[in-house]
Parts: sequence; C-alpha cells; structure tokens
Amino acid sequence: MPSFEDLCRKLFCSPEAGKRLLLGGLLMFVPILNLFSMGYLYRFAMNFRETGRLELPPWEDWGELFICGLLFFCMLVVFFMIPIFLGWVLMNILLVLSLGILGFLAIIPLSIGAVFAPTFFLSALYDFQKDPGLPALLNWKSIFGRILNLWPSLLLPTLLYAGVLSLGMPLFGFAFFIGFILLIVYTTSVFCAI
Repeated sequence: MPSFEDLCRKLFCSPEAGKRLLLGGLLMFVPILNLFSMGYLYRFAMNFRETGRLELPPWEDWGELFICGLLFFCMLVVFFMIPIFLGWVLMNILLVLSLGILGFLAIIPLSIGAVFAPTFFLSALYDFQKDPGLPALLNWKSIFGRILNLWPSLLLPTLLYAGVLSLGMPLFGFAFFIGFILLIVYTTSVFCAI
C-alpha cells in the first residue's frame, strides 16, 4: 500500500503546486466558477489514474474544465451528497421514532453516510474514467465491491478528509479542493494497486 505521507510530499514538491492549489481553492468559493475547480479535480484524477505521475496539471483549456466540472458535480450529487442526505433522513427518523431518547446516538447514520460518501464517489469516478458512460456508473457490484474489499485501507484517509473539512469550514473552498486532491491521490493509488 502507498504511504499517505509520501504521496503528499511528492504532490506538493512542485514549485507550481502552491499557485495551482490557491487558484483551485479560490474558485471553489464562487458558485458557477467552482465548476472550473471541479473540472480541475476531474482532470487531475484522470491524469493521475492514467500516468501515475504526481503532478498538478496546468490550468488550461477552460472550456473543457467547465464541462468536466459539470460532470464531476453531477456525479458528486449522486454518489456523495445522496448518501449523506440518506444518513440525515435516517437520523431524523430515529430521533422521531425514539422520541429523542437516542440523543446523540441518532447521528450514527449521518456519520456513516459522511464517511462512506467520499470513497463511494471516488470509486464511481474511477470506474467512469476507466470506461466513460452510464453503464460504468450503474455497475454497483464494481463500485461497492472495491470499497468493501479495500475499506481498511480507505478508512483513515477518509476520516482525515472529514476532519480537514470540519476544521477548515471557514475556508471551505480550500479545505474541499486540497482535501479532495489528497483523497484522489490516495484512493486512486489503492484502487490501482489491486
């Protein structure tokens, strides 16, 4: 298994890395413009999966970045936000059914959804980038199977990502963008190793 620390060190050693991360984090704050950042994440994931090189691509071909960002966003809604929403719904159902007796224990479904969502999304993205098309996104056996087989390797980086989002909430754009790049690097490395 790849070392998370080594991957981070290699990723940030480029002299251009700081500028590219700064631009992506700033764009992530602005609605509609954040689609360019999402397109950059999509392009980065594709390049890393295909080449294995840990380098942030230049910010170029803005039209393609926008289209890739729309695709990334649609997949994010389905494979990232829906699991979190379902966890939230189940949490509220438990609170109502238990008349509030469960208290903080009712948050467990939401927590599971929040921890599961990033790897679920990245597993779907990995399949889609390997074989673009709707059939890749509907191949639940591949998407879930990869997560079930690799969950011990994916749990700590996913929890780290959740922590980065929580701690970086005032700077959410940077936390989301940089955290997602780190998660893409690690999960893609784990997925490619099998």
